[in-house]
Amino acid sequence: MNILRRLVNLVYPSKCSFCGKLISFQKSSINICSECMDKIKFCASRKRCKVCGTPLGNPRYRLCQSCFRKAKSDICTYYNGITAAVEYDRNSKRGIINLKHARSLSSVNTFSNLITAMVKNDFGGVNFDYITAIPPRRQRMKEIGFDQSGALAKKTAKLLSVKYYPNLFKRIRQTSKQTELSSFERQQNLNGAFGLKGNSDNIKGKTILVIDDVTTTGATFNECARVLKLSGAKAVYCAAIATTEKNNGDRDSFT
Repeated sequence: MNILRRLVNLVYPSKCSFCGKLISFQKSSINICSECMDKIKFCASRKRCKVCGTPLGNPRYRLCQSCFRKAKSDICTYYNGITAAVEYDRNSKRGIINLKHARSLSSVNTFSNLITAMVKNDFGGVNFDYITAIPPRRQRMKEIGFDQSGALAKKTAKLLSVKYYPNLFKRIRQTSKQTELSSFERQQNLNGAFGLKGNSDNIKGKTILVIDDVTTTGATFNECARVLKLSGAKAVYCAAIATTEKNNGDRDSFT
């Protein structure tokens, strides 16, 4: 088997899923070169917000500024937890953009394995009934023609031996790009944007894992979790390839 693997790597050399550099010999199903292993900030080693799971700039705090303010304002959080594999920065950004545009199956495999590892790490005691994905914006599908979140969810479901539920959500209305909006505007942009495509009876009492490529404020996950919870889902967990580091909250946010 090792000889076969070496032959395959000689004919079809692996490329790093983050920087695209050729990897001479790949022993695992995760294609990351040694340089990116040193540069990429993996979330498993970071102190993270107890609500949205994103890395904190100051390890003394337990909540990011966004989640602290939401808690103070009694804004409801519908998801039960969010996890992500890496921090979204200039080193990880290239790989995620390449995933969207190159439709790389090896990248889907790498990122799905990273997501799976974090799901086991953070939600190891949870028994999921379904794994599904955030539906893409119609305009993005026209431009790219590839649903990277759906591909990640399908592969992650296989790795976790959980049933993949495609097209669980539908977009009731089209939304603006989240990256162009402030934190408050992102939530407003998504209010009422999603609905269920199928029968709500299928998810009553179920525990569901929702997959996306990148999460920032958690607004997209929260809106989808709201739809699922209002339709009878027992619990909703979320996972992504990458998340952004959040600012710290006020001084009493860690008490």
